[in-house]
Formats: sequence, structure tokens, C-alpha cells
Amino acid sequence: MMMLTVYTPFQVLVHQSIQKMTIESLDGFHTILPKHIDYVTALKTGIVRYVDESGKINYLACDAGIFVKKGQNISLSTHLGIKSNNLKELEKIIEIDFKKMEESRKENSKSMAQLELALSRTLLMLNKGEKG
Repeated sequence: MMMLTVYTPFQVLVHQSIQKMTIESLDGFHTILPKHIDYVTALKTGIVRYVDESGKINYLACDAGIFVKKGQNISLSTHLGIKSNNLKELEKIIEIDFKKMEESRKENSKSMAQLELALSRTLLMLNKGEKG
């Protein structure tokens, strides 16, 4: 058995013993078993699947994150995690909600870059005015 702990910025979402886990990282899908070597990877936005100690399959939608396996301990840290046994519901959440949040983040980053550029130009003009 392995001990899985899933962290979000606001809570510990999962803390339980598991038999195995399937994740999707930036370099593909991986199934983690108790004797798997220690491993660290970045996760893609998607669904993590794990089998608890009773053999029940559980699902967790993750908005990207970091996965660490050390010994028999697995830590998964994610911006947003939603636990459910309804796989179709989680797929919808990822398709709609997570994608909207990603678009919003990209739009915010674009706005911040534009503000930084405007500030830089203004500071440059002010600096030229002082020397002029």
C-alpha cells in the first residue's frame, strides 16, 4: 500500500492508503505501484485515477500540478482538485470549467504584460524628459 495525500491551496483533499494510481504527466501516462521507483513530474490538467485499499476506483480532476512519489508516500499538489466517482461529470468540469479558467488566466497575463509595457514606456519618456 501507498499513502496518497492531495493538496490544494485551501485544503488537504485526499489522505488515504491506495493500491495504485494512474496519472497523466507532460510526458505521458504512468501507473504508479508500491514498488515503483521514487519519481517527480509535472501533471497535465486532467483526471487522476487511483484504487483505494478496498479496491474501489476513485477519480480526481486536477488543474495541473506536481506529483511526487518517495518511498510509499505520494504527494500531489494542484491549484484546483475535484474528487468524484462520476467520471463523466469530471470530464465535463475539465472541458468547460478548467478551460474557462485557463482562458481567464491567459487574458489576465496578457493584460498584465500590456500594463507593464505601458509603464515601461512612460518611465522611459519621463527619464528622457529629465535628461533633456
